[in-house]
Order: sequence, then C-alpha cells, then structure tokens
Amino acid sequence: MSRASKITLGVTSLLCAATTVGVYFFAEEENDDAERLERRRERELNAKQKANALDFEAQKELRSKLEADQPLSGEIVQGVESKIANLATFARLARKPVYTAQFHRMSSTITPVISKNAPPAAAAYSHAVKANGFIYVSGQIPFTPEGKRLEGTFQEKSEQVIKNALAIVKDSGSSVEKVVKVTVFLTDMSKFAEFNEVYVKYFGEYKPARSCIGVKELPLGLEVEMELIAVEN
Repeated sequence: MSRASKITLGVTSLLCAATTVGVYFFAEEENDDAERLERRRERELNAKQKANALDFEAQKELRSKLEADQPLSGEIVQGVESKIANLATFARLARKPVYTAQFHRMSSTITPVISKNAPPAAAAYSHAVKANGFIYVSGQIPFTPEGKRLEGTFQEKSEQVIKNALAIVKDSGSSVEKVVKVTVFLTDMSKFAEFNEVYVKYFGEYKPARSCIGVKELPLGLEVEMELIAVEN
C-alpha cells in the first residue's frame, strides 16, 4: 500500500470515529432533554393537583359558612366577604349565587291554572301553569269563554284571542304589564298588519318581547292563536 493510500485510510478512519462520537453525544443530549421535559411535566401536574385539592376544600368551607349564616333562608347569601376574606377563591365563588335547599324546593313548585273566563280546555292541558315565579299561558284561540267559536272578522277573532289570554293571566294572579313574552301564530302572514292593529290596543304601552310565526294550519282550521308568558305579581 502506498503512503498516500495509508494517509487516506487513516483520515477516513478518524472521520468515521469522530462521526460516531458526535452521534453518540447528540443522542445522549436528546435523551437528557426528554427526561428534563418529563420531570417538568410531572412537577406541573403535581402542582395542579395540589391546587385543585386546596380549591375544593376552600369551596366546602365557604358553603358551610354561608349555610351557617342564613340556613334555609331562600335568598342569596350576601355580605360575607369580611368573614371569609382569608379564602383565596372567594372572589371567584362569589360570582356564583348560592341558593339554599328551601329556595330550591319553592322553585320546583308547579301549579296548574284553570280559568272560568277563557274557553274550556279541550284536551289534556291547563289554561296556564305557574312555575318559578312565571305564568306560562297555553295557546288561545278565537272561542268565547262559553266554548263557542267566534264568527266575525279577522280582527274580531284576534281580539277574542287576546282577551282570552289576558283573562287567564289575571286569574293566575298577574296583569298585562307583567307579560314578558308573546308568541303569535298566523296561517296567513298577509293579515299581520290587521292583527297588529288590535294587538297594540292591549300591549302598545308595555311592549313585551314578541314573536310572530307563520304556520301552514292551526287546529280546527283557525286563523290565529296566541300564547304568552308573564311574571307573577
């Protein structure tokens, strides 16, 4: 083997050895980075778990204090900031109203309403249902309180519908100014203006929220129906 060949072979061997060492150290460095990242993730997870545990205990202590202040009061408990100022989570928890068991029982009471001043219910429903301080009035149609179908103009039928609905509201212990939502159903939307002329006589001052829905047909071939929601007095 010539001297030049020996030199070339030696240089090649050195380069191979250097490459092998470089690859080894690079792999070791990657392993170290992965291990450090995994340890950091474990520390963060442990810290979150500890924080959640502390937050849970703080919530339990807060709710115990609130119930002790006003047991079964049925009202949102207020004015306890000074008593639990040491709770780091109070500011967040205070934004969530705390209700007592008695309030929950009261809010779940449902009372059906049957009115003598509206057409008799012709199926399995009540004229209205009172729940959570609201009155939900069933859809009313142009029938008289005696149960007779009203024959007349579209506006006369519309007025009968509104009178029926408001009679139920009154018999439920509320009034027109407490109506918060009205839903109207018409089989012919071209008659909306005619309906509105009658509607504003009753709701022009209080202006509750309202929807008007065009439908293909209504029971008994009627042209108009109206339901509403009111707040109890």
